[in-house]
Amino acid sequence: PDSPYWKDTCTLQPIFEHYFRQKQIKKIEFSILKPNQAQQGLDDWSTTLNLVKDQFSDWEKKKLISKGDRIIVSHQAGTPAISSAVQITSLVRFGKKVEFLVSSELHLDRTKLIKGSSYFDTLQIKKLQDLLARNDYAGVNSTYQNMDFSNSVNNSRLEHLLQLAELWNAAKFDEFVDEFAQTMGQEASIRSTEWWWKGYEMAYLAVVRMKNGDPTEALFHSVRAIEGLICEWAIATHTSSICYRFFQTDSHGCFILDRFGKKIPEYFSQRYRNNREGLLTAKSNIDSRFIESLSFSQQGYVGKNALGLYGQVLYTLFKTTFINISQLDNHPIHIVWDNLADERNELFHRLSGMTTEDVYKAWGQSNQEQWTKVLLDCLNLVAGQSFISLKSASLMAQVHKELEAEIEQLQLP
Repeated sequence: PDSPYWKDTCTLQPIFEHYFRQKQIKKIEFSILKPNQAQQGLDDWSTTLNLVKDQFSDWEKKKLISKGDRIIVSHQAGTPAISSAVQITSLVRFGKKVEFLVSSELHLDRTKLIKGSSYFDTLQIKKLQDLLARNDYAGVNSTYQNMDFSNSVNNSRLEHLLQLAELWNAAKFDEFVDEFAQTMGQEASIRSTEWWWKGYEMAYLAVVRMKNGDPTEALFHSVRAIEGLICEWAIATHTSSICYRFFQTDSHGCFILDRFGKKIPEYFSQRYRNNREGLLTAKSNIDSRFIESLSFSQQGYVGKNALGLYGQVLYTLFKTTFINISQLDNHPIHIVWDNLADERNELFHRLSGMTTEDVYKAWGQSNQEQWTKVLLDCLNLVAGQSFISLKSASLMAQVHKELEAEIEQLQLP
């Protein structure tokens, strides 16, 4: 009975038919793998894998298999190529819901069902590493949440790191840095006390978005990075002339006021004295001192001597009051007010898609390396720093490194 020679003298189908009739199973579907004459036989790994994948697709098209079904796979029979193809394809198609039936011809008591989750999760670890290499933190978190670590070592640190990555990925930098200090240690977050740190995080997020194939988000975050950083510079260097208020509507406004404290340079004041930008939609919960500088209209409060600190108003303040004005000569930061502002507006008001080339053009560059460098150079100038890369300036880079180490040592059930 344990001689190998009789096993290939008949097919399994009549044996199954006989067995299922005895068990009164009425509906049975048989599928026979038949390679074309021009193809390799069923011992060829590549050909057999394609045949099995096609068979699974055919079952799904005919609705012989649906998502709610219990999937049991016996993959020990047939050639090694068939066995592996069936095992891998079933895991890819149905994930951890697959159960594998394993048996022994000589020891019937060893027949048992093995849940496919441990096999599935082994494949998923490689997927986690590939997603992380692409900085796809949302994909890493989603894949991890679908994996089974119920019997494994405590992976709480990995979960905390993934929470950090999710916050950073959503540009929730204040929440990110709070969690960062708890997970990575207080000393690791010292950089977050600097007024300029968010600008680098936003810029690195723009680079990651480009790496993820999302040029629209890349442009959006790169513009926010430089304009937001210049705004933070204005608040840090012109504190007595800045009014930064939050209103009941959860909106906020940042305004430069020439009525209070240190006077704005004469050029700036004269050029914009009659400018009536700075419309506020909120009509309550405003600082009384701020109200004195506002005139009322039907639309809300409009600045009389208060200008919204954004766009060319912000850039003019920077150009006329930057402590080392000579550094601006021949510096690529001129691209920000000479080119970027107009290109950004034109691109954002279109109802069409955006390409990587559009992003590079908006920044006056022709490829990703040039775009990344000019973005870094502009941030370093405004912040007075000398980082060699956006990655080195970002706290997220530290989290990424920790994620690599944690995923590398994942222990499955």
